[in-house]
Amino acid sequence: RIVSVLERDVDIKFLKIERPKIHLIVHADGSTNSPKATAARTAPEFVSQLFSLRVDRFELSGGMLEINAQRYPLTMRGNDLKLLLTRERMAPQYKISAAVRNMQCDSNLLNGFAGDVTAKLRLDRDRLWLDDFTLAASSARLHANGRLVHFENPVADIQVDGQIEAGAAANLANMPGLQGGEAGLDRKSVG
Repeated sequence: RIVSVLERDVDIKFLKIERPKIHLIVHADGSTNSPKATAARTAPEFVSQLFSLRVDRFELSGGMLEINAQRYPLTMRGNDLKLLLTRERMAPQYKISAAVRNMQCDSNLLNGFAGDVTAKLRLDRDRLWLDDFTLAASSARLHANGRLVHFENPVADIQVDGQIEAGAAANLANMPGLQGGEAGLDRKSVG
């Protein structure tokens, strides 16, 4: 159901996507093949909404994320997906806000993860700002923020804190020998 054509609001009960392929190319200057936001010459509004998507239930199966020829399989499902994409009018930058409840991921990146995810980020030509990222599950919690500059030779400045039970860490990392305990994390990483 399209809530508003003018506002670009889309509300979907069930969305199934099979074999999606996402190809991200990072050029030598750090720019990517993603569409570039441009600053508006005249800006009656500060932010322009590109689209808003709400999905009650979704499934993504047999997908592939390819970044400069490195492939990552994507298979996931979840509930209450909310995605908002806006463009800053005074700066060449996109803002992305995403949330999903009860996400289950069966890929190499997050093997067996099940929980809630929220993220707010900004993207421009060769920078990504992670304003807020939270991953919450029954056995784990992770919060992160920071930035990634120059995609070809990335420099990251990220702050991460969280906790995870050993069994959940073993499942995510595919390390069955790890059986008991809990790990905490409070880290700032630059590099």
